[in-house]
Amino acid sequence: VFAAQRAVELAGGSAGSAAMSGAAALKAALSELFVAAYEAEQPPDLSRLKRSGMSHLLQWLFDLNFLRIALSAGAGPGGAAYEALRGLLSKAESAAFSDPVDRLLYQEVLKSSVNSHVQGTKVLLGPFFLHNPLYGFLSQGHASSPG
Repeated sequence: VFAAQRAVELAGGSAGSAAMSGAAALKAALSELFVAAYEAEQPPDLSRLKRSGMSHLLQWLFDLNFLRIALSAGAGPGGAAYEALRGLLSKAESAAFSDPVDRLLYQEVLKSSVNSHVQGTKVLLGPFFLHNPLYGFLSQGHASSPG
C-alpha cells in the first residue's frame, strides 16, 4: 500500500501513468499471492464445504468479492492471477447459490455487505480504489440509489 501511495505522491496526486502503473503492479502482485493462498486452502469439492457449514463458504464469497473489487485494474500485468481469483469466486458462488433459497437469502445481502465494507475501507485502501474501474462503477451505483 505504501508503494502505491508513494507513486501517487510522486505523480503529484494526479492520474499520472506512474501512479497507475505502481498501483497496477501492486494489485498484480497481491492477486498472485491471494490466488496461491486460496488454491492451497481450497477444498477439492466446494459443495462439501457448504454441507459442513454455510458460514465458511459465505466468508469465502465475501472475501473474494472484496478482492475482486479492490484488485481490479483493468487490463495489465497479473491479469491471469486476477482472472484466477474471479474463477475461484465463480466456483464458490455456484456452490453456495446452487439452491435457489440460498441464492435468495444470501446473494443481495452479501453484495450489500461487500459494498458497505468497501465504503468503510476506502480511506485506508485509497491507492487500490484511485484507478479502479469496478470501484468507480460501484460508487456511481451507490450515489444514484435513492437514500
